[in-house]
Amino acid sequence: MAVTDGQVLVIDYKTNRPVPGMPKDAPVAYLKQMAAYRALLQRVFPERDIRCALLWTAGPRLMALEGGLLDRYAP
Repeated sequence: MAVTDGQVLVIDYKTNRPVPGMPKDAPVAYLKQMAAYRALLQRVFPERDIRCALLWTAGPRLMALEGGLLDRYAP
C-alpha cells in the first residue's frame, strides 16, 4: 500500500498460473478481496482516490482493477 496526498494504491501479489488475460477474468475471490480493501480504505481516506491492482508474479504482470469492476463485488 502506498499513500500519497491524492491517492491510496493497494497492490496484492498473486501467484496463479496462467495469469488471466483481463481484470474481469481474475478469480472472483480476488475481486471480492480487493473490493473489500477498497471499501475499507474509502472510509479511512475519504478524500483520496483509492486504486487497486493485482501483481501476478508469473510474468510478472501488473493488472489495474477499475473501480467499476470492483463496485460489482463490493461488500
